[in-house]
Amino acid sequence: MADRKSVTVELRLALRAPLLALGFEGKFPNYRKRIGVVQAFLMVMFDRYGGAFYIEVGFLSETEIESLIRAWTQAGTPLVEDQLTCAHCRTRLRLVAPSGGDWFNFSAKGPGAGDVAVSKQVAEQAAEAVKNQLEDLISVHA
Repeated sequence: MADRKSVTVELRLALRAPLLALGFEGKFPNYRKRIGVVQAFLMVMFDRYGGAFYIEVGFLSETEIESLIRAWTQAGTPLVEDQLTCAHCRTRLRLVAPSGGDWFNFSAKGPGAGDVAVSKQVAEQAAEAVKNQLEDLISVHA
């Protein structure tokens, strides 16, 4: 089985170009893009038991951002806009993995499993999902 560390390294490399091409900035695992009065967020989240991750996209309007900041500040935990992530979005959408589900699996078993090739393969699949699906989600929701 490929380990999370090697998958993370490959994901950072594979996601960099498509996210930059779409105007996203940030650092792994959280990225953001401002689109007029809306901010789009992308987050990579690993399964706590290992072997898989998903990619989630969320959107917040300026009004929602102001409301979140005000609520967190009133609760005693000041929050600034730069700290917002996809996890703050009420509605989040997951990119579809090659399996048809939303989990990108890197726990393949069998001959050759666990080598760098598994990590690279799943990272390339994630990059393709970003290239093929993210722009459409942005055009519909932003």
